[in-house]
Amino acid sequence: MRIFPAFVIAFGLLSLVIFFVFFRGSMTFGHFMHSLCCSYTAGFMILGIPAMAVNRRGAFGRWKITLVCVILATAIGLILWLSFGDDQDSPNKFVTGFLYIINWAVDEADMTSVLIGTYAIFLIIVTASYGILEVVTAYFGNNYHRILLSLEKPGDGKLKRTATKMFMVPDIIDVKNVTIEPDRCEGFDKALFMRLMKYTVIVGLVIASYLFLNPVFLESITLVDMMFIMTMLSLFICTLIIPVSIVHSLNAEAYSDAPRPYILWKGMKNRLFHAGFYLALFLTLLWVCLFTGEDFIRIGASYIGYLLYMLLMSSLVSFIYVNSFYPKFRDLIEYYFRCAKDLR
Repeated sequence: MRIFPAFVIAFGLLSLVIFFVFFRGSMTFGHFMHSLCCSYTAGFMILGIPAMAVNRRGAFGRWKITLVCVILATAIGLILWLSFGDDQDSPNKFVTGFLYIINWAVDEADMTSVLIGTYAIFLIIVTASYGILEVVTAYFGNNYHRILLSLEKPGDGKLKRTATKMFMVPDIIDVKNVTIEPDRCEGFDKALFMRLMKYTVIVGLVIASYLFLNPVFLESITLVDMMFIMTMLSLFICTLIIPVSIVHSLNAEAYSDAPRPYILWKGMKNRLFHAGFYLALFLTLLWVCLFTGEDFIRIGASYIGYLLYMLLMSSLVSFIYVNSFYPKFRDLIEYYFRCAKDLR
């Protein structure tokens, strides 16, 4: 797992080469992003299958979770069918496309195809999430203690500089000691679940704004490809949220000569969730769209559809993390942190 970042980069470069070899005559930016999202999602779905098999911990068992997912997918599929029917311009056309490897050229949507398409979406979310969470928690579980303890080291090493920027530690603070006091919650941590879900939706909407309000993307990527790219790309938002969330759960603090400790997760949260930057980005892109005369009905419909998907996806990913990965992840970081502290 230590080679995880290099593996991701190498996998992306390999996909890039393959796509250009096979589609060099008809490759577009939208086609490339579509294919790249497919390849990464498929790769993590494959990793997710054994991760689901070996991961037996959790307040809720796998069979109970599976039953709830089937019932929920059935209910959503029926609601979609009863609400939109076989309208060619409705979400049902997109959902049905998951039966044909996201091919928009599906002849007609019926109730069966909508239901199976909804099951396919749930299957993609669950299996890919297990794969992504397995890799992220394993990688950071084995390395996060080094990042935290690097703040204590004298000098100005590369890891310390990175950690200082990541946690936004002020230059005037000379960190002398870093401590953790992990939260302990018996059973399912509802507060953590809601926090993860909230931040996942926020980051997802920011990324969506960059796509939905960017005239360059609006002109070069079809609405269907754009929605699919966001659907798949959103699965990886947890790689940004979880490293921040676990620092909050660890209650990591940096002590110096200052009268009060510096709370590391607040600095990291400000680094990722800078409200002023997000607002400026949104308003700038909105102004550009107004200037270029983009279709705001189309943009608004995209936002609504994506928001509903994000609520579903973020709840599933957050539930899987809190139920199956969080306790082991927290304990692994604490174990390595305590061991490294004892060796000093």
